[in-house]
Amino acid sequence: MSDHAISALKKKRSELAGELERVKSDLRAIDRALLVFGFEDIESIEPRRKPVRARLFRSGELVALIGEAERAGLESNADIAAWIVERRGWDQVRLKRVHQSVKDRRKPSAN
Repeated sequence: MSDHAISALKKKRSELAGELERVKSDLRAIDRALLVFGFEDIESIEPRRKPVRARLFRSGELVALIGEAERAGLESNADIAAWIVERRGWDQVRLKRVHQSVKDRRKPSAN
């Protein structure tokens, strides 16, 4: 079992190292472009971290819930979002986020 874990960790590390090299290359290219435009104080640019948001749904789960809600006769994004929040037993604090997820996932012609 530990051989499998080690192999998986080595593979992930290799992938991340490759991604890191690509990001470093991109940063160097951006730094050169800034220099071309006359900006020389590259070190003054503070790194900005993107916040990591917890996923509300597993892969394919939201689409399945939307389909279920539509089969139950719900049509609007707001109604579907409220139905999902109620069905999951979540508090209303998550409603806005679920509503946005539903809007993003449904066809553009949906309201």
